[in-house]
Amino acid sequence: MTTTSTPTPAGPDSRLRSLHAAASTMLRLAALLAAGLAPVQADETIGREEVASLAYQGSRVRLYAIAAPRVDQICKEWRGGQPVDYACGQHAKAFLQSLVAGRDPFCVREQAAGSASCYVDGRDIGLEMVAAGWAVARREESERYVYAQERAREQGRGLWRGQFDDPTLLPQPDRRRR
Repeated sequence: MTTTSTPTPAGPDSRLRSLHAAASTMLRLAALLAAGLAPVQADETIGREEVASLAYQGSRVRLYAIAAPRVDQICKEWRGGQPVDYACGQHAKAFLQSLVAGRDPFCVREQAAGSASCYVDGRDIGLEMVAAGWAVARREESERYVYAQERAREQGRGLWRGQFDDPTLLPQPDRRRR
């Protein structure tokens, strides 16, 4: 399914959910720092197929409650009134790399299999990705990032400046060994 940027009004309920999610995020980060958990290894490869992942304790974890385009995904943005192809997956990857470059992120594992909430310099990496428009909220996992997504869409940031295939609807790669 191709998604295009269409503004959606954000009501007071979504703002309250967003504030609640932000408070929850800060409490998780405080607990993480108090526990002194091991940092994520900010390697240079942010996943070949799935941009929204990091290396953590020897394995890859998917960033909780977000989905980003595959590295090879091509999207359309509007230039001069015409849709033009661009490598949106590469843009999303570069943005994620810029968030973790030279820093040691920390992650808290979530209940969703293989996922974690990750933070760098006190900032939620998933929230930063969604707010910049380079990822979308996985509403089936959490409402945590929905308000940030609505703002990014309204302001035409990242993916929302044109057309893209919704990464929450893309088929997941088969990760079984053959």
